[in-house]
Amino acid sequence: MGRRILSLFQDFHLLAGLFAAPFLLVYAVSALLLNHPGIPLGETAWSAEKTVPVELPTGMEEMDAGARLKPAQDLLRQSGIWGEISYIGASRKERKWLIPVTRPGYEARLEVSLADRTLSVRERRTGFWDKLLYLHKMPGPHLADLRGNWLGMRIWKILADTTVWLTLLLAVSGIWLWASVRSERRPGLVLILAGMIILGGAVYAVCR
Repeated sequence: MGRRILSLFQDFHLLAGLFAAPFLLVYAVSALLLNHPGIPLGETAWSAEKTVPVELPTGMEEMDAGARLKPAQDLLRQSGIWGEISYIGASRKERKWLIPVTRPGYEARLEVSLADRTLSVRERRTGFWDKLLYLHKMPGPHLADLRGNWLGMRIWKILADTTVWLTLLLAVSGIWLWASVRSERRPGLVLILAGMIILGGAVYAVCR
């Protein structure tokens, strides 16, 4: 029975690690990019502004922040743009809405004139490294009520959560497998203690 359980843990550890490896690679590379800025991200210049007429629902000027998402998504459909809405800014004085839209490798700025019933769009593309940074930082804690308004971001959120849980399970199964091999217990214990001391010292140095 013990050997069967050990075999199951080994199989799980291997298969879960193989599944999670591509996602962990994305986080590892993007963390290095965040920690060492300066690598060219391949950003292109913003495109020329184009303005198109749009259909606007009534009462947009009086809408509070919680009611703006649905009409903003409708404006995206009218303009043929798709992606995650970063936020929805509204200026009652200028009678305008500002809607930044992002997805990996793409950014757009939509400015809606409520007075003229027009929508102005500027777009730009970004490179491969910027895509990794985007995936690392999103969906993120900012404007949590708005996050996940694009299907692609909702799918990525599920995959990111899955990767986190698999990483935790990999850590637990790895420790269990290490503990089950008697000859590896002493050197493994030394490495665990060394890691804890280094981590504790780093946290103390940064947080004191």
